[in-house]
Amino acid sequence: MNLQFAIKAIKTNHQSSARIEAAILGMLAAAESSVGTTVFFEDTRAVLDELALAKASLDIAAWHTPEVTSTTAFLLSRAQNFVDAETMAPTEWPTPTELLHAVRDASNELSNDRPSP
Repeated sequence: MNLQFAIKAIKTNHQSSARIEAAILGMLAAAESSVGTTVFFEDTRAVLDELALAKASLDIAAWHTPEVTSTTAFLLSRAQNFVDAETMAPTEWPTPTELLHAVRDASNELSNDRPSP
């Protein structure tokens, strides 16, 4: 799934569970697509930037409904907190791939907390 597909899924589906899943997958897609091959701090920050942009796009697509905004806020906040906790300026920071793993872990946590249909 890519971000545009997630946005379309949110716009065309009115079931909360489907919109939450699309928001999770859209945020994951944004993180995955922004991970490159270099490991500079700017590369890690670029993943955060893409997550912030994806959050805004997904929230807008959902007309800022609580189920989507709380999902995207949770994932962005977890990513930001991970980078903050793992950074020891000016010499140590998480790599983009480590940040992606943190976003995946947070996504799995959200998916596992949801009741099955």
